[in-house]
Amino acid sequence: MVNVVVFINEKGGVAKTTLSVHAAAGLADMGQRVLLIDADAQGDATIALGLEKEPCLYDLLIRDAEFSDVIRQPDPQCYLRPGTEQPGSLMLIPSNLETRGIATNMGSNLWTLRERVEELEGLIDTVVIDTSPTPDVLHGMIYKAATHIICPCQLEKFSMVGLAETLSRKRIADTERVGFNIPASQLIGIQPVLYRARNKGTGITIHDHNLKTLLDEFKRLTWPSIPQRSTFAEAAEAAMTVWAYAPKSETAQIAWTFVERVQNGIAA
Repeated sequence: MVNVVVFINEKGGVAKTTLSVHAAAGLADMGQRVLLIDADAQGDATIALGLEKEPCLYDLLIRDAEFSDVIRQPDPQCYLRPGTEQPGSLMLIPSNLETRGIATNMGSNLWTLRERVEELEGLIDTVVIDTSPTPDVLHGMIYKAATHIICPCQLEKFSMVGLAETLSRKRIADTERVGFNIPASQLIGIQPVLYRARNKGTGITIHDHNLKTLLDEFKRLTWPSIPQRSTFAEAAEAAMTVWAYAPKSETAQIAWTFVERVQNGIAA
């Protein structure tokens, strides 16, 4: 069965796209055959890999297009580490504003995405899905396709609320999971992002306080925080991963350590 790793939080600005792109690119760098699905109508994951927005996800799910007609291939120099000797492959299904119409036109079959993904058995090792912050019926379809779920979370109030709502909706989706022989969706990690540590002598920050809250509630699932770094924004501006843009930077190492956590979470 194809692994489907979903990045989701019902709050914008929590680095879902950054993490999705780096997870997909990193797994490809490790030798996997990876398909990144941009399921956000804003198309940020598409842009992040230097490609044009297109209605490819809509075509796949609503117009029943063939995968060969909707898959695009980013330039490997945009996402691989310099000197990678035996990379796998990274492919992308782009998105655009038509993605918003999927929820309206998809009908009642929430298994469509999972069924389409199963067509890739033996061709793709891992599918990574970047999602929008706005919950709709498409999210239900994505939950049912997922084998692994990662929730990015900024350590601030609205992101924490979004995390709580996301996890609540996941539990509802799981209770409806019947009649399809796949494992239940697995929440493998809550990834704190944009973390700002306290300065020495200034006391506990709101980020420290909210991180403690996360650890108290989800200690086993909460991954080490990813600090706020301008290199992520600079790399995004160049439509590159941080290890392709600044391979010797501390940020590149931070991002690579995150990919290793994703790989371990999938393998567990």
